[in-house]
Amino acid sequence: MNYLDVSVTALMISHITRKKRIKIRNTLIDDFQRLNESLSALIASGGEPIVQHVKKITGAHAIDSFLNISNEAQELLKIVAEDENELKALNGELFLLRNELTKLHRTSVSELDDCINSDFQLVKKHCQEIESELSDIDIITLHLRQDILNNDTMNVLKMLAESNIAEIFVDAISDFKDGEIELNKKVQVKEQAIQTSVREIQSELLRIADTLSTQLRQIKPELLHNLLKRYMGDNYHSIVQYTWYASLTLCAIFSLKALYFLFALCYGCFGRRPSDYRNDCCVRSTGSKLFVCGVWLAIILLPMIAVLTASLLLIGVNAYSLGCWPLDDPFARPDMLSLSERMFDAWRSKQIEENLSPLMNQLSLANVIRSCMRNETLYHILAMDNKYHLYDLRQYGKELYDRLELNIEDAFSNISFSKSIATFASPEQLAMLHQIVNITIESNIPLISLQIKDSVEQLEKIPRLISFIEDDHAIENLPRSVQSIAEQWRIFQIRSVNPALLNAANALKMLNELNDRLERITLPSVALSAKLQHAQVLLSTNLNEYFRVAADQLVQEMEQQIRKYIDHVRIQMSTNVSSCVPLFNIAKRTRTVLCQALVDPFNGVWASMVISILCTIPLIVMGSAASALYKKKHPYPKYIVNEPGNTDGHETSGALVTDSYDVRNKQQKLIYPNSSYAMYFGYPPAYLRTRS
Repeated sequence: MNYLDVSVTALMISHITRKKRIKIRNTLIDDFQRLNESLSALIASGGEPIVQHVKKITGAHAIDSFLNISNEAQELLKIVAEDENELKALNGELFLLRNELTKLHRTSVSELDDCINSDFQLVKKHCQEIESELSDIDIITLHLRQDILNNDTMNVLKMLAESNIAEIFVDAISDFKDGEIELNKKVQVKEQAIQTSVREIQSELLRIADTLSTQLRQIKPELLHNLLKRYMGDNYHSIVQYTWYASLTLCAIFSLKALYFLFALCYGCFGRRPSDYRNDCCVRSTGSKLFVCGVWLAIILLPMIAVLTASLLLIGVNAYSLGCWPLDDPFARPDMLSLSERMFDAWRSKQIEENLSPLMNQLSLANVIRSCMRNETLYHILAMDNKYHLYDLRQYGKELYDRLELNIEDAFSNISFSKSIATFASPEQLAMLHQIVNITIESNIPLISLQIKDSVEQLEKIPRLISFIEDDHAIENLPRSVQSIAEQWRIFQIRSVNPALLNAANALKMLNELNDRLERITLPSVALSAKLQHAQVLLSTNLNEYFRVAADQLVQEMEQQIRKYIDHVRIQMSTNVSSCVPLFNIAKRTRTVLCQALVDPFNGVWASMVISILCTIPLIVMGSAASALYKKKHPYPKYIVNEPGNTDGHETSGALVTDSYDVRNKQQKLIYPNSSYAMYFGYPPAYLRTRS
């Protein structure tokens, strides 16, 4: 762990407070600005939504339905004509491709005749398989239907396009447009009063946002960062360096002690017994000496290590108890919670009146923790609504919001239309419209799409044919004339097949888009014709009443938007803007930095030292006993066998250092009775094993 980990936690607090300020400004300023823009748009075009409401109430919106169908029919006729031209071009391309394919197939079959009559069975079999593949390609049929729509559907679209529905309703459309203009002029007279009320509310919200942002800026975690940097930034590397040296020294001491006992044990287990004849370092007495050194080293270091372990244990356990445990469960250590309360009171007493301290004079740290555990917001915990009243802006700014709603109602109060709406359509025209709605639209797009997909599948046989001819195991054995077939088909694929496949894919996409558009076009139902007649009667008898009803609905819509914004502010302040979740994350990170990166490894050090001390005591006892055991000499040491240098009797010595023999050259062979041993050349044979 380094001081940067703690400073990052401090910077996280700064980042969170900055995000809180941004969210507050977004909620109180940006979101209200969007509300202002929506209200301004409704007021600026107040005549249009009122007229649309009138059409919807009376059923006159059937006019717009008929107009949309007419315009869509005109556009569809243009699109269908363009798409049919594309299909004609694609069909001609496929026809030329089919002719080229037939010629190439005929040439390929003639080239394969000699190969089929070959004497080599492997070559003959492969050529027959190629001919079979070519027969599948010969049956390819490439033809597309060119009429996208049948005659009945084309006549329907032409009738819709040529019906001049716009001319039928031209007078009614003109009267509705004049009504929009007239209503806009009446509403815009009162627009200034509405904008004044909106600006007053906006100024109040801006003041609240600035006040909250100013108070949040008083939380300055940068002070902790600067303090850490001042006291640890320059000395951190030196602290780490000396700590590293101390750790290496401690590890070296424990390693030396462990090596003493390890080597002593190895000498005792694998060394020779000590004797008075031929001793070296590889005897058990060396292990005894190492045990003595290890025991004395352990005895000398044991008090110092015990004192050091006790000190580290005292520091580590208290650090965990005072820091990590309260962070895991604050209420498990009421003493530390009380200490934190006193520190919090000391910090609060030093704050100036412009910051958050007036809101926290009666605040308890324990209550803050409990409230955060209940997922309450800081805005509620600090009781900030008593000052800012963001939970119910309507009640707090009752005068401002009442004035705004009153100005909106006043702007749309005297809505009336000075003239009547013209007759929608004559009885003959209504009969013609009734005839239109009995028409169904059908197309040949599914059939053409199926033909295109089938053509694509057939053309995809050509790349498979080329791959089959160019088989790695067979092409080397084929005649040159057959190998050239693959080259011809590949040239044909690049020059003709690939462009045709691309054009087919584009045509398929074009047809799918046209089909989607045809499916979206909906002819008015028979009931709409009746609605037109009914709407004409209603608007001719009580026109201004329907306009007033539509104006009231628009006023209610605008008031609903204002209420939605007030509820939006309440929800944001009670959930997202001042959530306690970031504080929990900071506490979790602080616990990770302090405990997992510092306290836990520190406790691991003294725990390891305790284990070493517990293991050292039995090692001292066993080492002392083993040292005395390894010093003892065996009463009957093993013989030292001296093997003879040669077998001819010259320059030899006895089998044992105490034996002496006549080394003269004696050729006779002596046989010991009742024994299998023999003497050759005047001396006994060498001992092949030691005697205990």
